[in-house]
Amino acid sequence: MIGRRRLRTLGIFAHSSPCVLGVLCVFVVNWAEKQLTTETQRTQRLRRESQVIVQWFSHRLSDQRGKVVVLLFYPGDETPICTRQMCSVRDRWEDYAATGAEVVGISTNTVESHKNFAEHHNLPLRLLADVDARVANAYRANSLIPGKVARSVFVIDASGIIRYRDVRPLGLFRPKDDDTIRAIREAQT
Repeated sequence: MIGRRRLRTLGIFAHSSPCVLGVLCVFVVNWAEKQLTTETQRTQRLRRESQVIVQWFSHRLSDQRGKVVVLLFYPGDETPICTRQMCSVRDRWEDYAATGAEVVGISTNTVESHKNFAEHHNLPLRLLADVDARVANAYRANSLIPGKVARSVFVIDASGIIRYRDVRPLGLFRPKDDDTIRAIREAQT
């Protein structure tokens, strides 16, 4: 039963007829069910997409023991600075590949967004979807912009130790490829 105070909060006067209240209750129930369904679908989608990155990190990162891994966190697909950053990596891909390191890009965009972004710019590196930002939070790659990851570079050596960390919470300037490649080479020694 909805009390008078609750009715006033909803903008309904307590003098409303039972018919009006009945219609209102049906409306509220239908609205709540729709919101619940939408939220459930969103949660299920996020869970499916986050499984991609969780599976990669739980299996692939451990499979990379003995090899240097580079995590390039970036705020978003098809944004001006991020596009320049990822295209710069593409343009220097021979230098990255020559190091033998596993280089991956990570953002909170969806798998579909990453697929379109990679195809549009012919990106050779793997892009991972961290839609719930669990991996970004684990690495403390937090942005000052809510819902985004910080533009960051992590170089993890063959033993699984982070040897290089460059986190840019504002992300207006992209990391230099020369610095990242130098960090990879240092992690290999």
